[in-house]
Amino acid sequence: MKKSILLVNYDKRWGGGQEYLICLINGLLKNNFQVGQLIAPNSVSAERFAQTFINEKNYQPHIVLRRNFFELKKVISQYQILHIHREHDLWLSLFANWQTKKIFSEHIKPIKKRWLLKFFDEFICNSGYVQAEFEKIYKYKSKIIYPAISLEQIQNNTKTQLEGKPKIFMSAAFHKNQSELVEIFELIQKQLPLARLYFIGPSAETKALNSLKDFIQSKKLNHKITILPSVPRNEYLSILNQIDIFAYTYTEEAFGLAALEAALLNKNIIAYKAGGLIDVLENYPKATLIEPQNKKDFALAIEKIHQKTDQAIDISALKNKFSLNQLIEKHLNCYL
Repeated sequence: MKKSILLVNYDKRWGGGQEYLICLINGLLKNNFQVGQLIAPNSVSAERFAQTFINEKNYQPHIVLRRNFFELKKVISQYQILHIHREHDLWLSLFANWQTKKIFSEHIKPIKKRWLLKFFDEFICNSGYVQAEFEKIYKYKSKIIYPAISLEQIQNNTKTQLEGKPKIFMSAAFHKNQSELVEIFELIQKQLPLARLYFIGPSAETKALNSLKDFIQSKKLNHKITILPSVPRNEYLSILNQIDIFAYTYTEEAFGLAALEAALLNKNIIAYKAGGLIDVLENYPKATLIEPQNKKDFALAIEKIHQKTDQAIDISALKNKFSLNQLIEKHLNCYL
């Protein structure tokens, strides 16, 4: 009998922590699952899935309004497995049948209604950092399943052409400590006067984005720092392929998908040694991990990398660790 599963990313946001869902859906379809996807209308999640249209008879997206409780219950109750991927959506488990297997993937955000966790059968964390925090706070045992990503074919005809020697880049939501990277960039101006810094993130975060713009203005670095607009994923990968150094100053990242993408493109990476980034970068030879808040060492690392001749390295071990096969196999072990 074919297994049916409903994957829930109903909360309006879509970040790196959700990107692997596309790989997961395709993998489940190949393993003869009936897959449903619960998505809020007019959300970032809906936009992302529209970009990656899945034309399969065994895949059914459900676009349901948040207050339509009758329809939500109708959709949720028809599936054998309910897998919720954001802590904001835990309340939807109340609409499931008692025999439905319930699974929750944690991404380090605080869980306000923690009492809902008692209704779940299994818990998945996407890094050792998240697992340690989750088990310490909520006292439930969990499994680690690393995300997997598919690097789509890179389009080299993007209109966005980066300049600078070196070209330094950070991709993240705009509340993730970009101002500290601006301060680090300020420290390298004398040694690397041709360096350029690029940020990219969701344009909807207007408050954090405006704050960053004001900070850059206060440092008088507008002519050397560019905030790029959000672009479709295939164009984003083309931009990422142009950079010299991927830099990351946020210390509470649950996993760090953007850093993994940079590593899979064989880029130099400098980041603080904290959070889920350790899982991603600890065995990547072109990664330099700096003790948190040590801006001078971070700046020196940028200067040192720029002085080296960049060479491609074998990343087969990295590809295996974060492969689609391990993602699908470990999820199947939870579902079956």
